[in-house]
Amino acid sequence: MLVVRRAAPASPFECSRSYGACIFNSDTSPAFPSGKRLGQAGVLAVLKRGKRLNRVDFELRFLISSANSAGCDSKIAISVPKRLLKSSVARNRIKRLVRETFRGHRAATAPLHMLVNYKSRIDARVATARRSLRIELAGMFDDAILRAQAGNSAGRAG
Repeated sequence: MLVVRRAAPASPFECSRSYGACIFNSDTSPAFPSGKRLGQAGVLAVLKRGKRLNRVDFELRFLISSANSAGCDSKIAISVPKRLLKSSVARNRIKRLVRETFRGHRAATAPLHMLVNYKSRIDARVATARRSLRIELAGMFDDAILRAQAGNSAGRAG
């Protein structure tokens, strides 16, 4: 019996059609960029001076980043407590959902530092739950941008 083995791809980002995967380059990498992650000092600043938005499943704290900082892009930190979702698969799915919503939303370009805290017990394994969570997150991101713009215009006028 003849056994034919397929050669593995040379790098993890190059795949042949037989593997059925996409080809990623450095511009469209599926990894979340480290420049968009909010560090410990940023999280403490958001907790200390940030504004809060509460919804059913999420709490969003945001702070307008200073204009003199390099890049002036939006950064995000995500918190999913283990006491609410015991399964690491469920916690990671919520984090992935928040990152995907953030990446596809215009909040990724606004000069905001955001801390997203998950506070519900929904597991998000069902498609309808994921859809409702995405809608809630997009609405929260929109509200944060509007409140930040209102705060900026009020600060300049006064």
